[in-house]
Amino acid sequence: MEFFSIYSIPPLISAVMFLFIGIIVYKNNTKSHLNNTFFALCVTTFIWQFAMFLLFNTKDPAIAAILVKVAHIGIIFLPVFIYHFVINLTGLGKKTDIWFLRINYALAFLFEFLLFTDFFINGFYTYFWSFYPKAGMFHPLYLLFLSLTFLRIQFLFLSIFYGKNKLRGIGVHQMKYVFWAIIFYTFAASDFLLNYGIEFYPIGFLFILTFMSITAYAIIKHRFMDIKIVLRQSSVHILSFSVLSALAVFLSYFNNPTGKYFHLLNACAIVLLVILYPFVKKYFMRLANKYFFTSLYDNKKVISELSHRLRTTLELDYVYEYIFDTIDSAFHTEAFGFLTFNPENNSYEFKYKKGFFNNLPGSFKGDLKLHQHYTKKNKVIVSNELKNTDDHTFIEMSKKFNQLGIEILIPVSVKWKNIGLLVLGDKETKDMYTVGDIDLLETIASIGATAIENGFLYKNISEKNKKLEYLLEVKNDFLRIANHQLNTPLSIMRLAFSSVEEKSIPIKEGFLMAKEGLNRITNVIFQLWSVFDLEGGELNLKKDEIDLFKMFQEVIKEKNTTKQVIEKKLKINLNQPNEIKNFTVIADQQKIKNVISALIDNAIFYTKKGSITIDFDKQSSKNGDFLKTIITDTGVGISKEDQKNIFEKFFRGKSAVLLHPDGSGLGLYVAKNLIEASGGKFLLEKTSNETGSVFSFTLPTTIIEK
Repeated sequence: MEFFSIYSIPPLISAVMFLFIGIIVYKNNTKSHLNNTFFALCVTTFIWQFAMFLLFNTKDPAIAAILVKVAHIGIIFLPVFIYHFVINLTGLGKKTDIWFLRINYALAFLFEFLLFTDFFINGFYTYFWSFYPKAGMFHPLYLLFLSLTFLRIQFLFLSIFYGKNKLRGIGVHQMKYVFWAIIFYTFAASDFLLNYGIEFYPIGFLFILTFMSITAYAIIKHRFMDIKIVLRQSSVHILSFSVLSALAVFLSYFNNPTGKYFHLLNACAIVLLVILYPFVKKYFMRLANKYFFTSLYDNKKVISELSHRLRTTLELDYVYEYIFDTIDSAFHTEAFGFLTFNPENNSYEFKYKKGFFNNLPGSFKGDLKLHQHYTKKNKVIVSNELKNTDDHTFIEMSKKFNQLGIEILIPVSVKWKNIGLLVLGDKETKDMYTVGDIDLLETIASIGATAIENGFLYKNISEKNKKLEYLLEVKNDFLRIANHQLNTPLSIMRLAFSSVEEKSIPIKEGFLMAKEGLNRITNVIFQLWSVFDLEGGELNLKKDEIDLFKMFQEVIKEKNTTKQVIEKKLKINLNQPNEIKNFTVIADQQKIKNVISALIDNAIFYTKKGSITIDFDKQSSKNGDFLKTIITDTGVGISKEDQKNIFEKFFRGKSAVLLHPDGSGLGLYVAKNLIEASGGKFLLEKTSNETGSVFSFTLPTTIIEK
């Protein structure tokens, strides 16, 4: 291998740059799907470019034959990882895209398999700079696959910019940069011409470096993937290391390797470089902040821009974001957060955090004395200054803040009422916050206080408005259903009384009709009020000791006198198992009685002939003992289509509407929710249009074994 060809420098630079950025993005958030797919994209590009670097430096055909295939290990997966990255980025991964992505992965693995043959890459061409892969028989199929994938990617972006999923705010800026970055990446496909014998030096590296440059700019200027801080610090480390490495190479040029003091001089050079490293790093950090990241700030401009931005929103997340942007632009802090103090449990709670604060828990132990002495008096807390006090509590809190990486805490107050604290980590330069810095931070906190307070109020009002809208909807449902459901039984009662008055039916029959209508009114009122209580958040359940078996006896006695049971000749069976001696459960007596009544009514309405059977069983679990009630009917059953919705409010199945057109669609909804609110479970065990349905529910019990 020749060391080294000038033509190999561009792919080497590309490989190193992609690997470097990819590792930074991955390490910043290893759990993020977006970061992981971007890392995969960078790794595949690295494999492609690094293999090309090695290929351009070899003159051995045997090695070249291996390297042309190694390069394509990365190339084949590039469109797949770009597509996967865009799906994660846009959040538009619908079923179509998920299946398309799976197909893409499958095809990519197929092409990888073909690499072991000559069907995909069939040897190489020899060009003026070195060897280059030669396309095989199936290579055009890969180009078609690549083209279709990139067309789909552009479609996803267009739907973000112009479709119903159109983004606004900073998300649009991020997407536009990535969109153009990927457009430039696609121009790297010009290198495929060389696979077909067209000789020119491959310029694809220019386009992929442009892709990475645009992506880096999006990271720095528009917080893409939230790694601005990490990228900034890492670039300074790399630059410092590169300069010192160059210095080491320069010094080694004057050191005779055959000389007597060669090893001693090398050791001294290494020690010198280690000593110089922190000074060089600090110099480049200052340089980067001054000329690239604009560390110098103009107080008036900072305050003016923040005031203007805060006037444009009431959303808390945007308020925090704007304050963070302002502070980060001025000071380049390593971390930022907004804390509130909870005096009840003496703790600080994060409401917003950036940088390495993201790795901290959502809350941590605070100190009431510190809160009263500093925060309530609107005094800035500088962590390192606390340890210089004589107060042991403050010294301990200083240690705590240092462990968490908190350097400074600025109270945020409105009319002397503290609403939280802005917390900052160190500056990236590790410089201390000056008196001027603290003055500006206090001004930012003062300006931000009103915006944050307004944000809290807006959030509170929005939540209450949503609840009011929901309650209004419940009220409208209540009135609509009440109007229909109460009219029907009232009509039955009017008919009964008029029929008795006209002597067209016996008094006893009229009495039964009126009683049935009255029972239906009672059930409807119970169901409607239960819905209102359940959804209005005002459900108050008593904890009565109920003999469930006795309650069923009472309800069944009433139901046996109803017109439907008599006309259909239905038999209601109540089975008492010998092993259960006590049927006491803990629940609200009146509500459970109404639930039982509604469930038996349901069984009566939807059973044309046959019987209704009630059985009991006892159950034990880690949550305690329960009495299980099983209600079996020989009715029409529930279709598969209707089963998934039977517990929804106002839902009525097709067969239910035919057999009982005046139903409310609330019985099962209320029963399930009341049983679960009482600590039990309510289930549809099984159903069939031939054998009927089986429902069951459990309630906590005080069963006593004898």
